[in-house]
Amino acid sequence: DLGMTYSPSGTTFKVWAPSAAAVKLRLYAAGDGGEPLRTYDLSVEKSTGVWSSKLDGNPLGRYYTIQIQRHNIGWIDETPDPY
Repeated sequence: DLGMTYSPSGTTFKVWAPSAAAVKLRLYAAGDGGEPLRTYDLSVEKSTGVWSSKLDGNPLGRYYTIQIQRHNIGWIDETPDPY
């Protein structure tokens, strides 16, 4: 169940990134960039390497990207959901 699992009451975002030091989710009002409305830190399940966050409320109509921090490299460019 990687990627986004939508529900009007709460949406879960998951990404498999076992070598990541940190993962962020950024929500945008428009699909052409600009400043994010909000940025969320994802939590990791160390045994699986899956990072996740559940957002309360309905993010319908919002755009999002994932950004991964690699050990010894730093933050890589944001990317749309790879799933």
